Amino acid sequence: MGIPGLPAIISEIAEIAEITDIDTAWKALDAFGGLKVYIPKNITLDHPLSQKLGFENARKIARIMGGCDYDFPIGNSMKSKKLAILNTTERNAQKVAKQLGCTERYVYQVWSLLDKEIDEAQASLFD
Repeated sequence: MGIPGLPAIISEIAEIAEITDIDTAWKALDAFGGLKVYIPKNITLDHPLSQKLGFENARKIARIMGGCDYDFPIGNSMKSKKLAILNTTERNAQKVAKQLGCTERYVYQVWSLLDKEIDEAQASLFD
């Protein structure tokens, strides 16, 4: 995926994002987080991956990962995105937003909350 410092949950869905796209990877996390899903080599329209991610995306995944069980990491996508933003060493909001499938504004909001917490913690050192 290319963003240094991302937590493991993001790295684990990176493979899905590389096969399809980041939005599909987040949908997969929302739909299957915490589950082991068997990915057949020949995906069908009625397979859960097809139903949740669309047949074309499911087919792309099956082409690469077919015949395997895949353990989807557990996590709420917005919480995971927030965690990823807080833990990344990348400081280009546009890059982070694009990689995580969120808005630059959201990235700045999360960074602002972190800056506020740091300022408060430092201020309390002098009390």
